[in-house]
Amino acid sequence: MEIPGENSLQQPLRAQHQEPMLPAGATRQLPGPYELLISAAVSGIVTKTTCAPMDRLRLLYQIQGMLLQQQHCVSENPEGLAKARKPRVFPLGCKYGGVVESLRLVVREEGLRALWKGNGVNALRAAACYAIKFPANDLAKRALGSDDNNKNSSLGSLLLAGAIAGSLQKTFSYPLDVLSVRIAVGINAGALGRAAACSTSNSSNQEYAGVLDCVRRVWRHEGPGGFFKGYSLALGTGVPYVMLQMTFFDLAKRKVGDAAERRRQGSSWPQVLFIAAASGSAASMAAQAVVFPFDTIRKRLMSDGIDGRPRLYSSTWNCLSAIRRTEGLQAFYYGIWPATLRSVPAGAIQFACYEMMKELFRARSVAAGVQMA
Repeated sequence: MEIPGENSLQQPLRAQHQEPMLPAGATRQLPGPYELLISAAVSGIVTKTTCAPMDRLRLLYQIQGMLLQQQHCVSENPEGLAKARKPRVFPLGCKYGGVVESLRLVVREEGLRALWKGNGVNALRAAACYAIKFPANDLAKRALGSDDNNKNSSLGSLLLAGAIAGSLQKTFSYPLDVLSVRIAVGINAGALGRAAACSTSNSSNQEYAGVLDCVRRVWRHEGPGGFFKGYSLALGTGVPYVMLQMTFFDLAKRKVGDAAERRRQGSSWPQVLFIAAASGSAASMAAQAVVFPFDTIRKRLMSDGIDGRPRLYSSTWNCLSAIRRTEGLQAFYYGIWPATLRSVPAGAIQFACYEMMKELFRARSVAAGVQMA
C-alpha cells in the first residue's frame, strides 16, 4: 500500500484557500468595464479615508511657506504683489516641523477629527480619479494585446497604457483636484493662524462652507480658468507620475508574482493581496520620488490668488525660481516624509483593494460559469 507523500497531503489543505479554478482552456481575463469602475471607486474611497491624516499634513508642509509669505506681504506692500515684476517673499519660520510633532499639534489645537477635515470631497475626488486611472490603464493594456497578468506586455506598452490613463485622469478630474486643494487650503489656513489673509476682510472667508460654495467663489473671482490653474504643469508631472506608478506596479507585480509562483502552486487570496500590496507600495514610492518637487509647485499655483487675493506667482517658472531663491532647494521637498509615510500604505491599499475587487468579480463569474470578456 502506497503511503501518501507530503505534497499529496498538503494539496487538499491548499485547495481550501485557493480561488475557484478556471474552466479548461480559459484564460484570466479582465472583469467588465462596470466592474472595473466599481473596483477603482471603492479603492479610491478606502485609500483616501485611510491616509487622510498624512494627506492633510503633506499639504500643510507644501503650502505653509507660501501662506506665511502672503501674510508678510501685507506690511511691506498693502496693494499686494500682483503688480510686482518679481515676488518679494521672505524665508519665514514654519509652524510645522517633524511629522509626529505636527500630528500632535494638529490634534492638540483642533482635535483628533481634524486629521480627517476635508476628507469627504477628497474621497469623492479619489473615487472619480481612480475610476478613470485604473480602468483606463487596464483597458489600454487590453487594447495593446496584454492579459491581466502582463506576461506578454512589453515595457513600451506598459508605459503607453500608463500615459493614456494619466492623461485621461488629469484632464477629466482636474477641476475636482483644484476644488479639493482649495477646500484643504481653507482649512489649513485656519490651522496656520489665518496666515493667508492678505486682505482687510475677515480671514475666515477663506474657508468654504462646502463644495458648492467653493465652486461659486472660484467662478466669481477667477472665472472658468480658475478650475484649471496649474493644469499644464499637472500634465507634465501628473501624467508621468501615473505612467511610472502603473508601470512600476506591473513590473513589480510580475517579479513578485513569479517568485511566489515558484514557491507555491496556484493563486490564493493572501497571495493576491500580498503581491498587489508589495508592488503597489514600491511603485508609489518610486513614482513619487521622481515628481514630488513639481507637485509642490502645482499645489502652490492651485492655492495662489484665492478669492481675488494678491498673487505671489505669475507663472510656473516664476513660482519655481521664487521658491528656490527665498526658501532654498529643500523647500521643493517639504512634506516628502509624510508623503512617503503615506505612499507606503496608500500604494498598498489602493492596488490591493483594486486587485481584490477584481478577484471578487472573477470568482463570482467563474462560480456562475461565465467567462469574462
